[in-house]
Amino acid sequence: MSVWLRLHIAAAYLGLALLLLHCRARADSPLTLFLLWLTWIVMISGVVGFYGQKLLYFVFAGLKESQVEVGFERLEPERKVILAKGHAQSAVLAPISEAVEQLAALEKLGKMPDGALHFAREAVAFIQTAPTLLGRQRQDKGLEKNEFNAARSSVITGPAHIECLDCLEELSKAPLDVTQLTQEQRSKRHVSMKAKLVTLQKRNAAEPSLQFARKVVDFLEKPGQESDLTEDDYQSALSPFGEGWQLEGDTRLKALWKQVNDQQDREKEDSSETSRKAEVTEIAAGGEESSIMIAHFQELRRQQRIPDAVLRFLALVIPFLDTGFRFLGRHAADKALEERHFLQTRLLVDAAWQECVDYSWSLVEKRRQLDTEYRLHRLGRLWLLFHGPAAWALLVLILDHVFLSLRYGGW
Repeated sequence: MSVWLRLHIAAAYLGLALLLLHCRARADSPLTLFLLWLTWIVMISGVVGFYGQKLLYFVFAGLKESQVEVGFERLEPERKVILAKGHAQSAVLAPISEAVEQLAALEKLGKMPDGALHFAREAVAFIQTAPTLLGRQRQDKGLEKNEFNAARSSVITGPAHIECLDCLEELSKAPLDVTQLTQEQRSKRHVSMKAKLVTLQKRNAAEPSLQFARKVVDFLEKPGQESDLTEDDYQSALSPFGEGWQLEGDTRLKALWKQVNDQQDREKEDSSETSRKAEVTEIAAGGEESSIMIAHFQELRRQQRIPDAVLRFLALVIPFLDTGFRFLGRHAADKALEERHFLQTRLLVDAAWQECVDYSWSLVEKRRQLDTEYRLHRLGRLWLLFHGPAAWALLVLILDHVFLSLRYGGW
């Protein structure tokens, strides 16, 4: 107990004794009665708060053997550390799921050329492999843009058609956020989309495509006008450039290429000197266990396809870790994540992936321990809602009482 707190408690008991002595433990007026009530509220709330906090911390220590008190001021930083570990695990495992789905959809189309499927498999393999701290292995180097273009050309005949499809895709996105643009930004976008229309005209695009492009340009040219463009208009504009399977295949190839580029961008950032220093600092600060686990998940991802059950479980874990603290009630993400999900996921995967699931659940348990400590800390401070206002009111009334006594009663 600090010296200040000892003095505070001693002064409170002394003040109570002097007040009772001064009024002879009787209330001869409403003011005296109110002062007595406030004094008792301050004293009782202080005693309840002081010993109540000790009781809560004693209860907290006995809740679970692994429960370690973090401290109220450290709760939010610790929450962010747990969230960062969850994101690190998710970043290693999650990106591959979308790429695998794109590849599976391409294989189901049935008419996809071998060159396009080969590119798709190479893209998935690139996304699925994880680089070491020193970079990628020679055989894992990224795909080139000309390989992507060759894959698209095998699906959509001719570079002219590919250029038209890219123009139409950009035209379809142009009206989406136009209401949030300034007049200057809208004018620049109008000029850019007008250039796309000129490109379509030079490439002798079919009338449905040109009509769609003119609608977009006209919409951007007239502020305040509501767009009447629909998804059917866009699909009609695409129809002259291939059959349904070709257009779908092209769309999925572009999605895979975007993922490859995103992966390459992330790796460029991660390979920077600053990132290396940050990782070394984390390991030196005691993050070896987390770093080893992430490295293990990277190696596991190289060797096996990530089970869908693991991805579904991670989809429940990350939103929960991302929620803030709450004193009353539970977040929807917290309610959606129960122990049965953890047990079911462990049953559905083999031993190699069970370790991954166990790591995720350990983060969940640590976060719930923080939630428990946060609620106890808040509960242990409720007495201040009574103690503080009553103490201030008591101080004001005592000063008023002293002033009036001196003014009208003298010394």
